[in-house]
Amino acid sequence: MPLRQDGRSDRFLGGALQGATGISAPASITFLNALKLPRSTFIATISVFFIVMSIGQIEQLVVVGLLDWHRFFLGLGVTVAIALFMPVATIWPGIWRRKPSTRSCWGC
Repeated sequence: MPLRQDGRSDRFLGGALQGATGISAPASITFLNALKLPRSTFIATISVFFIVMSIGQIEQLVVVGLLDWHRFFLGLGVTVAIALFMPVATIWPGIWRRKPSTRSCWGC
């Protein structure tokens, strides 16, 4: 299918790639939850699962030309930034009281 300027073909192709290489999160998380794994094992398992599914998607996005090096490194940079600030999000609620932190999140 040729890619059009309006992006409809891009969205269709992205959805097809997701359906072909990915399994929906609710189904996979429900299955792993039913296994009654310990919390640390569950987190490690679901993380590895989604990383492996993403590798297949990355390959296909490169093949069809929707992912180039520039976009790849932008995504990698954002992933690193999120990983670096995750400990801050864990510590934050203990430092701030609930009401101010809720206001900061909702912009009240």
